Amino acid sequence: MSQLIVSAQEITNKKNTLATLKNTLETQVSQMETLNRSLDGMWEGPAKEKYAAALNIDIAKIKLFIKVIGEFISILSQIIVLYKTMEKKNIATATG
Repeated sequence: MSQLIVSAQEITNKKNTLATLKNTLETQVSQMETLNRSLDGMWEGPAKEKYAAALNIDIAKIKLFIKVIGEFISILSQIIVLYKTMEKKNIATATG
């Protein structure tokens, strides 16, 4: 059986990296929306409407993904607190 050893600091580092990536993705979505507004005035017709509809669907999916990432980050924060609490308890028990 394999064994996984992890520390609260490792989890914190991964959580922080994930938060940074989430923020980057949010910025990129915002830039994409800005570019779409710029393009909006440059063309007309069915192609524009299809593109806008498809892009709006994609943006909605990405925003949902960003929300889920935020929830996962929150869960990781809870895990870190629990991990540290249990670690202190184990140390107290061992030094008893």
